[in-house]
Amino acid sequence: MLRGVLADRLIEVGAYQQARAELGTILRETPRDADAHYRLGWTYDLDGDREQAIESYRDAIDLDPHVVEYHSGLASALTRSGRRTDAVAVLEAALARWPGESRDALFARAGFLHDLERFQEAGERYRTLTRREPFTRWQHAEPTRRPANAGRWP
Repeated sequence: MLRGVLADRLIEVGAYQQARAELGTILRETPRDADAHYRLGWTYDLDGDREQAIESYRDAIDLDPHVVEYHSGLASALTRSGRRTDAVAVLEAALARWPGESRDALFARAGFLHDLERFQEAGERYRTLTRREPFTRWQHAEPTRRPANAGRWP
């Protein structure tokens, strides 16, 4: 846990090599830590090493394919490395992972559609979200949960 916090702080100050060392230690101890793979990819991406970033993002997706940021990171790295067709394929596949009309699905799909430059469709998803819930309710990472015994939303 402390190593992860240290790695995050090192990333914030641009000490990417030191952050990778901390993340490497985390991955030696817990090799299936998808978030550590993602953050490792992020350090490579920020440092301009696109191929290593792509590999780390793919590792994160393989371990936990349900995290939106992992797909977005991979698509961004592919785009910056000149592989837009591959990036589009990643985003199209990610779109298929989030069907339905749940808040999380709409938010994920809106982001992917935006990344695909399908702005009108993305805007429709964002408008649906804001009509359902005020912005302050869905801007936070933690979903609002309805108590099982509640008759109505407050």
